[in-house]
Amino acid sequence: MSLIITGVESVESKIKLYPNPTTSQLTIELPGSGAHVLQLLSHQGSILQSRETKTQRVEWDVDGLAPGLYILRVEHHGKTEHYKVIKR
Repeated sequence: MSLIITGVESVESKIKLYPNPTTSQLTIELPGSGAHVLQLLSHQGSILQSRETKTQRVEWDVDGLAPGLYILRVEHHGKTEHYKVIKR
């Protein structure tokens, strides 16, 4: 028995983060409708900031964060994607 998966579309190709690296503000453009849960994590996995949005564009103030590598977790319709964010 074999399993063939067709028609799979990655959410990752539709999410845009800019500017990345960033110094003070990160813009996130999200696909689709409905609620998105966004979490900004330290490189160790601790949740630093979290928000839920139903808009397709989010302006996230990261000015208070120390320079370094962060992870943005995006949850939408039961799927989770992770993105690297660099703060300068």
